[in-house]
Amino acid sequence: MMNKYKWLGIFLLCAVCCRENATDPSVFPGADEHHIDSGQLEQAFHLARQDSGISALIVARHNVVVAEEIFHTGIIDTTQNIYSITKSVLSILTGIALEKGLLENIDQKIGPIIENLSEACRPEHENLTIRHLLTMSCGLPWSELDALATDYTKWASADNQVDYVLSLPFVHPPGEIYTYNSGASHLLSVILAHASKETTQDFANKYLFTPLQISPGAWSKDKQGYYNGSSTLRLGPHALLKIGLLVLNNGRYKDKQVVPQEWITLATQQHITTNNAVPYGPGYGFLWWAGRQNGHDYYFANGWGGQFILNVPTLELTIVAQSNWNLGQRQAHEQWWNTINLIMSQILPAVRED
Repeated sequence: MMNKYKWLGIFLLCAVCCRENATDPSVFPGADEHHIDSGQLEQAFHLARQDSGISALIVARHNVVVAEEIFHTGIIDTTQNIYSITKSVLSILTGIALEKGLLENIDQKIGPIIENLSEACRPEHENLTIRHLLTMSCGLPWSELDALATDYTKWASADNQVDYVLSLPFVHPPGEIYTYNSGASHLLSVILAHASKETTQDFANKYLFTPLQISPGAWSKDKQGYYNGSSTLRLGPHALLKIGLLVLNNGRYKDKQVVPQEWITLATQQHITTNNAVPYGPGYGFLWWAGRQNGHDYYFANGWGGQFILNVPTLELTIVAQSNWNLGQRQAHEQWWNTINLIMSQILPAVRED
């Protein structure tokens, strides 16, 4: 907590200094046209420039990029690990699979799908559904958001990632309590691969990345050859922006409906409380965090160390941030907080209603 408030104080002090030494607001000449205070926005970007961890920041309103900057690297479309934003991509892919009839519905029981994939599958898994995986409410014990990320580390180093998850005992009935669980979201990748009869990456390339004209980087697999459904997908900031705008526009990209509108609505609304598991994330949809600030609902995808896609639909606003991803545990927590706080306390207040 001390680190969080220390950084908040630094942000506020820098903001005051920026006002006293105001920079030229014409740096973002399109901001005012789109009802964003250009002076405030420049102050926010000035703060981002002082943060050695933030590598990219993009603000788009009304589907128009009004401000973007790459910090420190100078290369706009370098792909990097987007960590748990991968989960939100899996949410999109699940919606596409449902539309194509590869999955029955979100309340489809996963037992019949996984019983032939893992010796750890037990009768208790009979009532576990796709919805439970999407809402992180599968009822299994898991510790990941604390300083040690104990279960993620054990899961990642296990001989069989699917068996590791399914061998855990149920501590709550599925659907009742939110517990952040990367192993559970990975099961969606496994299920998607078997339902589509192709790899998760091939499915994503065919139905998401190619329509959005995205060229992803590497994406790691587990020890059984399934693409990681929780992390490690590599994308650049413009790719994240396209995904953000796709979701903001109800699954439509240019003149093509890539994802069903009904799925976008479902995926981005709150289905379960997180009990404030992370700052600004009191609610959870289908692998998207949800909240409300200043009278506006928002939802976001986020990843380790400060990777973000945030949408505020009523403001037609999309914000993308990427940060240095190669960090230790403590540094990653601080960078995550610095980045989300910059977005929420500096950028959002600059946006005026139309």
